[in-house]
Order: sequence, then structure tokens, then C-alpha cells
Amino acid sequence: MPEVFILDRITVRPGRLGEYQVLLRERYLPLARARGMTLVGQWFTPPIELDDAPNDLVLLWSVPGPEGFWTMRRQARDPEITAWWAASDALTLGRERKFMLLGEVDA
Repeated sequence: MPEVFILDRITVRPGRLGEYQVLLRERYLPLARARGMTLVGQWFTPPIELDDAPNDLVLLWSVPGPEGFWTMRRQARDPEITAWWAASDALTLGRERKFMLLGEVDA
């Protein structure tokens, strides 16, 4: 069963990256795990927290196949998850989510 990947790009307000990461770890990560999501990696750019310009936080998640994807999506309306996104939006300028399946690469 192929994994489905979820790519989140979150533009964090200047000087708020550390605060956002703590809230993400403490509040959202347990909710994501309960929905079957595994955090594969986390990056931010530029590679230093800025006080005068936004940082982009990039999160890569995986779920076990299409069935795991649809299970995760059905649970997205959970009030705790809705409350998380509403609270986190105060620290961000925007966010984008993409869903991906690994494709073949020609050698």
C-alpha cells in the first residue's frame, strides 16, 4: 500500500517561528498522530528565525495509503483540530496544504 504524503507550507509572522513550533509540537502533533499522520520532516526557510520578515515552515507528513488519507480527512472537522487552526492562524500570514503520492522517476 503506497504512502500518501501531505506537504504543509505555513508562512509564520516575523519573530513568531519558535512560538509556532512549540504550539505545533504541544497541540497539533498529538491530534495529527491520532488521525494516523506521521511527521516525516520539518524545515524552515530562510534557515534562521527572522524578527523583521516571515519564515516559511514546511512540514512533510505521511499516512498509510489512500484508506489512511480518507480516514484522516474525515476527522479534519474535529472541533479540536478546527480550534487549533483558528488559534494558529493568529501566528501566521498564510498556509497551503498539498496531497501527494510518490510517482515513478525515469533513470
